[in-house]
Amino acid sequence: MSLLDPTRRAARTDYHLVGGMPTPNGPTHLGHVAGPFLRMDVLARFQRLCGNRAFLVSGSDAYESHVCLTAELSGAHPRRVASRYLSEIEDGLRAVDIVHDSFVDPLHPRWAGRYRLWHHRLLGRLRAQGCVVRRRERVLFSRQTGRHLTGGFLAGSCPECRLPVVGSSCEECGMWFSPQTTVEPHPNLSDGDLEWREVANLFLRLDVDALRRLLAERELAAAGRRVLERYLEREGPYWRLTQQAVWGLPYRGGETRPTVFWTYGLGILAFAALCGEEYGTLSGRGRNALAAGSGVTTVSAQGFDSIVPDALAVFGLQLLRPEVGPYDHLTLNRFLLLDGRKFSTSRRHALWTRDLVRAVDSDLVRYYLARVSPDEREMDFRVEDFASAVNRDVVLRLQRQALAAWAALGSGPSTARDGALARRLEGLLERQQAALDPRRLRLSEVTAALDAWPDGEAIQDAVRGYWWLKGAALLAWSVMPRWALAIWRALGHPGEPALAAFWQTPPLARGRPLLRFDPVDAGRVRSLAASQGGGLDD
Repeated sequence: MSLLDPTRRAARTDYHLVGGMPTPNGPTHLGHVAGPFLRMDVLARFQRLCGNRAFLVSGSDAYESHVCLTAELSGAHPRRVASRYLSEIEDGLRAVDIVHDSFVDPLHPRWAGRYRLWHHRLLGRLRAQGCVVRRRERVLFSRQTGRHLTGGFLAGSCPECRLPVVGSSCEECGMWFSPQTTVEPHPNLSDGDLEWREVANLFLRLDVDALRRLLAERELAAAGRRVLERYLEREGPYWRLTQQAVWGLPYRGGETRPTVFWTYGLGILAFAALCGEEYGTLSGRGRNALAAGSGVTTVSAQGFDSIVPDALAVFGLQLLRPEVGPYDHLTLNRFLLLDGRKFSTSRRHALWTRDLVRAVDSDLVRYYLARVSPDEREMDFRVEDFASAVNRDVVLRLQRQALAAWAALGSGPSTARDGALARRLEGLLERQQAALDPRRLRLSEVTAALDAWPDGEAIQDAVRGYWWLKGAALLAWSVMPRWALAIWRALGHPGEPALAAFWQTPPLARGRPLLRFDPVDAGRVRSLAASQGGGLDD
């Protein structure tokens, strides 16, 4: 049935969308936004447009080792670091109209107890199935500082691609590894007087054949499967659940002190369960989104650099059914570069979201990030290309067309229908719908459908002008919500754009102006690059 059919009564679906789990050790830059956050926000807006309910949930990885690393470098307590940057991350996302229904903070009293409970509860479930084993391994230890060198405190080279790494993973090739398989391991800070010590940790024993079947069902891309197979060859059929560290949720049964739950191991499972529980509260259903038979479409969006733990979490969650189970869809994105190089706080090579939207309208930022979304390969945010594209295709073309269509309206809405324009709109909406299939999200196709909306400047009559504006609002809503909402409200509609209201013709709200964009100055944008350093005293 047509998306615009006024008799359409499709069954409503609930979507539980979890985008990323950012480490709160720095503010939000465009590289963060362009990944899971924008992808899930666009998907959520489109599903709501179609009449479904979409709940956007995320949270901070407050116990990640780089929080402790940042705290040590700045002389602050890890809790202060996590608290400050959690607030800055939310502010940065809000600046580009990405607002979560729930943003979980594992340190806040609202979630801390439940987050801890889920760790112990899920560990008990896995142990009962005989899947948890204790393994011994070697870790560098500093007698000078009394610290085991794990996570952000360990540097070296990736055993897969041999490029420099900090921690347990390689951003370049996506590989994950243990401290003892890191090539040429050494302290990331000044820890001295080193020795190798044997430690004991908990691991989840993997059923590799079952894991492969689960990932095949979720159509994991070939590149992701290759990384996972190489991980299994090097590390064996095991997934870490605990590690030695002073910052983290303590595991009291650890043989080697101090032992904490690893945030990329049991932490991912507990976070998934807690987010699913948040859905039950937000939806009013009181049921975990990941519970068997919930009827909820669940999607986890992550970066390619977390392919190994997120893929292994699919297996871990499968073992926990029916209480919780794996997401229906796991979607991964590649990195967005800035002028050919990776975003980097330490090298001061970044564009901070909050700074940029003070100079450029957030809709223009969202439009271009969707256009160059790194859905399947690395993409590059080039400042001159950004300014040129949004000035040409939005400020000059789309905005001018909208103003021309608005001028053609006359005094009231059109009750006559423009069938040809409606058919064109339906085709473009179906194109966006296909591009937002959770199995293969392609945000660039969403903007391409908006770009393909017919020329509004050629409009000479009120009928075509009215329906052109209404169609533009629907097509733009997912990527340019402020502009789309201004049009929708000017056409007299309450609330947010909705397909179900397309054929309604309320009185125009002439007092509501359309949103106008100023041209983007590339020089000004470039001057904003790395305008703040990210330290606690900035």
